[in-house]
Amino acid sequence: MARKTPDNQDARLRQIEKRLLHVEQLLKEKNAQPRETPIKPWRFLVRRRHPWRRQLYLKGRNLTARQLAGSIKANRMDDKKAAANYHLPIQAIREALAYVEQSADLLRAEAEIERLMHQRAEAARVAQPVS
Repeated sequence: MARKTPDNQDARLRQIEKRLLHVEQLLKEKNAQPRETPIKPWRFLVRRRHPWRRQLYLKGRNLTARQLAGSIKANRMDDKKAAANYHLPIQAIREALAYVEQSADLLRAEAEIERLMHQRAEAARVAQPVS
């Protein structure tokens, strides 16, 4: 078993400190970028950083406009009931529904991308024959 010498310990500590400083720098850079970007003319919808998704989210929520609209439709809610259920102003509900209607092509494309990603992940999980 190798013994740790003071020189090895100092080198290891310097390496750890360097890595911590790097992580701190990355966190500062990430926090400097806004998580949500307002998009005109929307008041309640914002753009979020995402690798491929471009649809808008509800401000302050981890909820896309499409997810909200889909839930409203699936649960057969009117605007007032949806606003109460999601603790949102009725204007936010109406804005999200209008956005979904206007952005139907984008939302269909993103849904297709998501389906393809799930299919690839499923195919990767299938047991492969041993050769």
